[in-house]
Amino acid sequence: MTQFLYFGNEKESFKKLIKFIKNPVKFYESSEEGEKELLDIMTLIVRLNLIINSAFQIKNPYLLILILFFFLFARFIAAIGLWVSAYILNFLVKILSKKDDFLKAERIIAFACVVRLIPKLPILTLLSDILLIILVSVGISKQYELSLNKGFLIAIIPWIIVYSILTIIFLHFGINFTKYEFFNYF
Repeated sequence: MTQFLYFGNEKESFKKLIKFIKNPVKFYESSEEGEKELLDIMTLIVRLNLIINSAFQIKNPYLLILILFFFLFARFIAAIGLWVSAYILNFLVKILSKKDDFLKAERIIAFACVVRLIPKLPILTLLSDILLIILVSVGISKQYELSLNKGFLIAIIPWIIVYSILTIIFLHFGINFTKYEFFNYF
C-alpha cells in the first residue's frame, strides 16, 4: 500500500525530465533507466498533470476530493498507464520489426508522456498529440534502432485505431460528449 502512496524521488525525476526536454534525441540514445526510475517519472508526470490541468479549474468540492484521491494514488495510475501503453507499443514493435524489449518500450512511453503537461486548451491538445507521436517515433527509432519511418508507423497505428473506433461510436450513436460537464475535464 505504501508503495503506491510513494513520494521521494521527485527531484531526480524532474531533473531527468528537464534533460529529456532539452534534447530528446540525445536522451533516447543514452537512456538506461530501470523500471523503478521510469515509474517514478510517470508518477511525477501524473501528479503534475493533475495540478496543471485540474487544480485551478475545480468548482465542485466532490471533484476536488476525487482529484486528491488520484493525486495520492498517482503511482498506481502511472503504473497501469505505463505498463499497458508499453505492452501495446512493444507488441506493435514485435509484430512490425521482430524486436522485443519491454524496458525500451517503457522508456519511450515514460519520457514521451511529458507532453501531457501541456495545458488542456483546444489547439494545444492537438499539438500535444502531434508532439507525442513525434517523440514516440524518435524514441522507437533510437531505442529499438529502427528507421524513423518505421518508428512513425508504429507510433501512429494506436492513434488511428482509437480515433477510428471513437468516430464509429460517435457516428453510430450520435453522441455529443461536450454537453456533459464531466467530459470537459479530460
